[in-house]
Amino acid sequence: QFAFNTALSALKGKMDYVVLPEMQFPPGVSARSNLATAVVIHANWMVGTGTKEKFLESFGLWNMSEPANLARAHAATTTSADTHIEGCLAWNKTGSKRLALFVAGTPIRLQTNFIEHVMQPLVRDGHAVDLYLALTFENYASWKRHANSYVADPWLFGSNRTTGTNRLRESIAKLGPCAQLRELIVHDNVTIGSDGQPWLEQGRWWNRATRRNFLSLFTMISSLWSKAVQFEERSHNKYSHAMSLRDDMFWYGDFHLDQVLGHDSTCSSASRGCLYSAMCLKGSSYPTGPKMVTDYFLLVDRVVAH
Repeated sequence: QFAFNTALSALKGKMDYVVLPEMQFPPGVSARSNLATAVVIHANWMVGTGTKEKFLESFGLWNMSEPANLARAHAATTTSADTHIEGCLAWNKTGSKRLALFVAGTPIRLQTNFIEHVMQPLVRDGHAVDLYLALTFENYASWKRHANSYVADPWLFGSNRTTGTNRLRESIAKLGPCAQLRELIVHDNVTIGSDGQPWLEQGRWWNRATRRNFLSLFTMISSLWSKAVQFEERSHNKYSHAMSLRDDMFWYGDFHLDQVLGHDSTCSSASRGCLYSAMCLKGSSYPTGPKMVTDYFLLVDRVVAH
């Protein structure tokens, strides 16, 4: 591997190459999180032949006597591991909630303490939470000039993308089976659909860079939503709620879902879902009134989320 990397470095500019996507070619440390999309299971990031054998056995992929069964074993394991529901009682326990959490943005703005103050309290309160995360590494231009000098958290993305994504996975894995990084999509550049192009080029709201950021954000959220719906279909289970957070939200305290839901008892009706939004008070960069909605924080009952 070292010789290969040295040769590749020496040929820089003389040959074309691409980095294989982690979702299809995950390292061993993130294999379980990408099992639904992986085409190769690599027993790396671990020491010792015995450790590697046990790792492959856990996927049903270590069977020296019956090679013909490997494909069937992998298919069966993919189905169960992809759902990650069996080890979490909240998916079948009356009164427990199952929340799909959506975060999209850039590594430069990303604040990760929602893991500690949103995901961990949800699990501790007896609920299940799946994170759907999308990040774009394209050049970032803010509508506020000073924000262009922001830098990504060096602990997270100080060296490379893989280090950052692996650290995110490890942090969430510590929360137990009721918290999962269900989807992680990394973009080099977000493609804006044809329906958004007229507004991008001719819109009057702020400037083109800001409109581009807005469209990129909600394009990624739309893609994540599709992934969540696909998971519901595969697992034959439904989320009870969906939550969307801006990437730069910094939490000063724990979020408790039950306290929010208890605010309005009429929202418990299966036929009438509610949407909860943060209210930006006087002193905020953009105060919102009682009839306005801010997308910094959105919580919605699944029955009306689409």
